[in-house]
Amino acid sequence: MARRLFMHVGTPKSGTTYLQNTLWEHQKSLRNAGILLPLNGMADHWTAAKELRNQKAYDPGNRRGALKKLVAEISSWPGDVIVSCEIFGPATPKQIERFWSLVIAEEKHIIVTARDTLRQVPSEWHEGVKNGNARRFQEFVEVASVNRNQGFFWQRHNVAAIARRWGKYSDPSQVHIVTVPNREAGPDELWRRFASVVGIDPSTYPGSQAVVNESIGNAATELVRRIVAASDLGTVEKQEVRRQGLRRRLVLRVLVNYQDQPIGCPIESQPWFVKQSSAIVKKIGDADYHVVGDLQSLQSKLEVVPDFNEPEDWQVLHAGLFGALGLLRERDSFRLTMAAERQARKQILRDLEEEVAAAQALNDRLRSFRGSLRTIQSGIKRRLRRLSRR
Repeated sequence: MARRLFMHVGTPKSGTTYLQNTLWEHQKSLRNAGILLPLNGMADHWTAAKELRNQKAYDPGNRRGALKKLVAEISSWPGDVIVSCEIFGPATPKQIERFWSLVIAEEKHIIVTARDTLRQVPSEWHEGVKNGNARRFQEFVEVASVNRNQGFFWQRHNVAAIARRWGKYSDPSQVHIVTVPNREAGPDELWRRFASVVGIDPSTYPGSQAVVNESIGNAATELVRRIVAASDLGTVEKQEVRRQGLRRRLVLRVLVNYQDQPIGCPIESQPWFVKQSSAIVKKIGDADYHVVGDLQSLQSKLEVVPDFNEPEDWQVLHAGLFGALGLLRERDSFRLTMAAERQARKQILRDLEEEVAAAQALNDRLRSFRGSLRTIQSGIKRRLRRLSRR
């Protein structure tokens, strides 16, 4: 039975990838210190969350049954356990109840990392587009502006509701709201805040140095959205193609370098999200959760997020030309790499052929030498027989 289970359940776009990279970089040393990260990597936690929520997910064939394995490892570990995946956050009360009915742990801690709501609106749309959602931003905002307690956006970003659902079976002091620090605080401040909750010394286990920047601007995101809308890349069946081709190659390697305008939020919608942000901050304060950082930093402000302006066609075209040129350069670089690898393989093959020929020549000489030895031995035996007859 786990001593303490820390469930980091979200929210998306709140430094989760950075925290997960840090945790997994230190998995072995943390395990030696008595802190378990179950299973083999972030993808396993992601699959377990999808299974808990009964969602279909791309599976290469080696992660099926991740939820069952996750529960088994948690329940059999005698020390502390950390599970981190923002896909857990939107789970329904029934799904969460099922999860806690399976897990055996003395203490059940919930961690929710959070940013202010207004910043999350363009970030969530941007992330959704990269994941295959072709909905226009204006439509996305209209749907999110109806009810704070309903809809896809609020399932993932209503911090108070997520904490309430997941923290139902824990003491309020065991529900930890970790606020995302501003940029001036330093790149590792978020990790320091997270580490203080789980009892990890950040000087012994420093924050990850891996740079993961998948944020692209207004025109580039619209370009990706149009590609998704005009193809089948938005389907579940194309998840791996989308992840490898569209996300990794076009977005992560090319479009992240495109000089673009940031994505804002429509100015007419901003006051409504600011109001919802105030309500969320109040609910967190009233719930007496453990807040790490400044709770008021979750209060949205109108002047922080720029007004959204849909990019014109020529701007999207310019981003597309930049993307196409970048992909061509990627292809040429790949071809050069492959050509160098082919040349290296040819050289290895030539070296092996020479070694085989040398070994064959040596074998031939040995065979000839063995033949000579047999001839000499036969001659000696004949002479010995002759001598013995005298």
